[in-house]
Amino acid sequence: MKYGRALFIAIQAALVIAASPAAHSEDVIRIENRDTGRLTGEIIAVSQEQRTVDVVGPRGNVLHLKLGEAAVNFDKLRVGQAVGADYVIDELILVVPASVEVPTAAEAVAVGRAAKGQMPAAFIEDAFEITTKITAIDYQSRTVTLEFPNGKAVTIKVKPDVPLQNAKVGEKVVYVSRTGLKLQLE
Repeated sequence: MKYGRALFIAIQAALVIAASPAAHSEDVIRIENRDTGRLTGEIIAVSQEQRTVDVVGPRGNVLHLKLGEAAVNFDKLRVGQAVGADYVIDELILVVPASVEVPTAAEAVAVGRAAKGQMPAAFIEDAFEITTKITAIDYQSRTVTLEFPNGKAVTIKVKPDVPLQNAKVGEKVVYVSRTGLKLQLE
């Protein structure tokens, strides 16, 4: 698979985010989450004319996909083929003192696919960062209200293992997410 410049940009964005002074300051509450997994299915229908494919998952759920001309190996898809998808979701949440400068938002996307003639495969990776501000904290119910750059306020429940007593109204919350998905025939 060719990764191209888009993957390079996504990796650079992740490195810039991880290397920012805010990510390593002692005054920062740092919460990291990672989820990885594998999804599998089987192709149950292919329409070359409509460029559609139906995949059934292990629980019987059916995913109907319409693939454009970018799917250069569509002609290799056959009923009965096994399909696998590996995914990773990385999250980094930083509660940063109001005095620390951080970017408001950033995003990078990378995509790739197998070259014409190879077995069908593709990947997509998305990385983004957004900064919000704490406008309210309810220590009793362990909730925090965040205000986003667009003015929207969202109240979220905070896990018991997060040191909520260290957070203050006015501090910034930086949310960094990286999601990757790789698809291939088995």
